[in-house]
Amino acid sequence: MMMKRNLFLILILFEALMLSGQNTRKFEVAGNKAFEEQNYAAAVQFYSVVVKTKPTPPVAWKLAEAARMNRDYPVAAKWYQFVAEQNSKSYPLAWFWLGYVQKSMGMYQKASTSFRNSYNILKNQNSYYEKKSKHEISACEKALFLTFDPVTEKFDRIDSVFSSEYSEFQMLQMNDSTRWMTVLRPTDSPDTLNLLSRAVQYSKLQSEWTKTDFFNPRINIPGSHISSMTIDTTLKMIIFSVCDAQKGKFNCNLWQMPLTNDTNVLPRPLSLQVNSSGYSTTHPNFARTRDHLYLLFSSDRPGGEGNYDIWISAIDENGTPGIPYNAGKSVNTIDDEVSPFYDSYSKTLFFSSENYNSLGGLDIFKIQTDFSRWGFVENLGFPVNSSFHDLFYSQSLNNDVAFYSSNRPLNPANPSPGCCNNIYYRELPRQTDSTIYVQRVETIVKKTRQLIPLNLFFHNDEPNPRTWDTTTTLSYEDCFNSYTALTAEYINEWKKPLTGDAALQAERQIESFFIDSVENNFNKFKQFADYMCELLDKGKNIDITIKGFASPLNTSDYNANLSKRRIESLVNFLMKYREGFLVPYIEGT
Repeated sequence: MMMKRNLFLILILFEALMLSGQNTRKFEVAGNKAFEEQNYAAAVQFYSVVVKTKPTPPVAWKLAEAARMNRDYPVAAKWYQFVAEQNSKSYPLAWFWLGYVQKSMGMYQKASTSFRNSYNILKNQNSYYEKKSKHEISACEKALFLTFDPVTEKFDRIDSVFSSEYSEFQMLQMNDSTRWMTVLRPTDSPDTLNLLSRAVQYSKLQSEWTKTDFFNPRINIPGSHISSMTIDTTLKMIIFSVCDAQKGKFNCNLWQMPLTNDTNVLPRPLSLQVNSSGYSTTHPNFARTRDHLYLLFSSDRPGGEGNYDIWISAIDENGTPGIPYNAGKSVNTIDDEVSPFYDSYSKTLFFSSENYNSLGGLDIFKIQTDFSRWGFVENLGFPVNSSFHDLFYSQSLNNDVAFYSSNRPLNPANPSPGCCNNIYYRELPRQTDSTIYVQRVETIVKKTRQLIPLNLFFHNDEPNPRTWDTTTTLSYEDCFNSYTALTAEYINEWKKPLTGDAALQAERQIESFFIDSVENNFNKFKQFADYMCELLDKGKNIDITIKGFASPLNTSDYNANLSKRRIESLVNFLMKYREGFLVPYIEGT
């Protein structure tokens, strides 16, 4: 109803302009006003008229931006490409956003090319967009490979009794007969344009799920959005996120209330030790380990790695959260990390991120941790994740069913996301410690084999040039850093005798080599080391063969010694990795 009503209003204004014979300038002004008011659907309509008679980069850029914000990705891609090819100098982010919408449509190879073009324009700026472009060149290729190797654990859309024409975000299954949800609904009548996210409850009555009164309606703060919540049955406490829209951006804080149906007990915000004034704090989750209870949440406060990061607050014996600390680079990136969920049984943290090897939008990832030691981040795989937003992963209290929310289109042939989020679920098999162990080992072994053989690269005569030594104190990371620092020098030497397009092509070849071969393979080597650490920690034996090579620029005896130094640099890297975790295994102690 909301979308139909918006369309009706757009058509009325559109028709009025047409009947009054207004020129394209009036349509552009109307588009500007609609964009400023965040009515992106209307802006797309107005700019689309203007671009037919005025197909210039400024108008095309406005249309592409409005279409992206309206999640009309095919239109956005068409006009971002037009701008990028016509005038990328004046619109340096055109290639970036073209790559973004192409990835969101699952067009990974085209997206990788667009991000490479974006990186070539933005390099040496040390900006977010430069770093993101560089990351996405290989991330898009990894996303494509994920679609070639679909996981067998598939989720289905939840029963229609829980769905609507609006959005469903978080699902918490309290027991076999009670489910809590956060949903977006009209505040008054179905025809209203005023929508709020509320906490609702469904109960199973006589084998049928039915919406019932929430156990304590005080949770739904008047006029505010309730985006997500978490409970701890031992503390008998619920913590939930209360959000208010401010200038087009949601500002959220965490509130708490006892797990009681006594409506005389009022909820209250957590202290400013957890909530940060002027910043958003949202997506709470209680995480219980063998010895500790933590409150996890997502926040855009200062001190993080990117925009929204996952933060951790230890809860004391009185149930009071302590000073939060950032989960760190083991989880957080330059992009958003949101909606954490911790499974105590498998010691696994689930969260959503736009980084890593995302298929597009927010993907659900997992990492094994007890919050003192961290494993490595893994994508839940395709088709659990999509090129759209997938988030709010959760499991029932008895771990027999998992849920998450996604705005993927209900029709898979549609390249643009749906207007609304829907809940997906799957029943989880009963697992014992032994089955979890076996499945985990099998998964790691498979992923490890996919990484090898692995080629690593060195600058000429490194490490320790012009020496006959067979040993080195340098690690491969030292060699890698000194090698990649020479990228500009390699480019200048490579293109020195060339001009015009030939020089440009040579520059891009060198850049591609350093990104696709040198950096990408070092990242794979670190991933290999992560897998090796976990397999060894689970009691498995591993034999590794490392071969060193050198170019034929010197004698065979000299090259043999150089190869030995290169092999030792890899061993030195592994000895230092994860604060020496591998030392006893390498030394046989």
